[in-house]
Amino acid sequence: MKRLFLLALLTLSTLTWGQTNVILKINHMLGNQSFALQTGTTNNLGNNFNVSRLQYYISSIALVHDGGTVTPVTDKYMLVDANDSTYESLGSFNITNLEAIRFGIGVDADKNHADPSSYPANHPLAPKSPSMHWGWAAGYRFMAFEGKGGPTYSYIFELHALDDANYFIQTIPTAGISSGNDLVIELTGDYTRILENIDVNSGAVVHGSSGAAKTSLENFAYYVFTSSEGNASMHMDELTTSNEVRIAPNPATKNSLVYIDQISATATVTLTDITGKQFPIKLSNKKFSVAELATGLYIVRITDGNKVTLKKLVIQ
Repeated sequence: MKRLFLLALLTLSTLTWGQTNVILKINHMLGNQSFALQTGTTNNLGNNFNVSRLQYYISSIALVHDGGTVTPVTDKYMLVDANDSTYESLGSFNITNLEAIRFGIGVDADKNHADPSSYPANHPLAPKSPSMHWGWAAGYRFMAFEGKGGPTYSYIFELHALDDANYFIQTIPTAGISSGNDLVIELTGDYTRILENIDVNSGAVVHGSSGAAKTSLENFAYYVFTSSEGNASMHMDELTTSNEVRIAPNPATKNSLVYIDQISATATVTLTDITGKQFPIKLSNKKFSVAELATGLYIVRITDGNKVTLKKLVIQ
């Protein structure tokens, strides 16, 4: 009995030691200044604006690690308020080398049309004041962004964005930062970029799933977040929809020659690892060697004339 107890204790200790506590930290910014309500700033169009409210949901969180393994953070929903600090435990996972974090802005379709009153009061999807729920058919507001725009901040803008069709998944390459027993995924959110190419000089009030509301969610997926290494977010469509270009084998091993199909002889290729370091690749008959590259996740950028294609490549 004693031997069984010691064996169980040893097994439990081994499992515990193999776990890494992962934390998501978001630094809320307006350009190069810390986020603060009523602080004047500008978007890329030169429009002045300030913010009175910014809340958004994060869901479908997954961790990419150890050669492209994807581990979902099960049933985790975050309601982020840019006026409060964000330092959220995602749980403990068997991770040696983190490569990226993946998530969507908003609420996934499985939960988007659930009854908010079915959740405990402290749950992110429970009823909130001000409300983050649009109604039974449309579901939750994915983002509520309010403030004033114009040269003298005289015009109200309100972007309440929603709809399953506007639920965009993004991937941000990062290795995280070790902090004691924790692995901290530190992201910076530059919220001036929510208004990328959105004119608020005379205000903009759009509640729904189209127009500036939709554009604001697209901007979130493409522009808002960067990792502690400076890596930008990548909309998942960039990594999956260019079906005419194929990379094989994928995953690749260290002794592989990787072949890229459906490109011209003049195409150029660059690989980017999770730290943002770039590796120019020399193609020979549309093939290249990965023998000198470390294992892990890479983004392959293929430039062929005026066309740019992004693909994922895992080296094992």
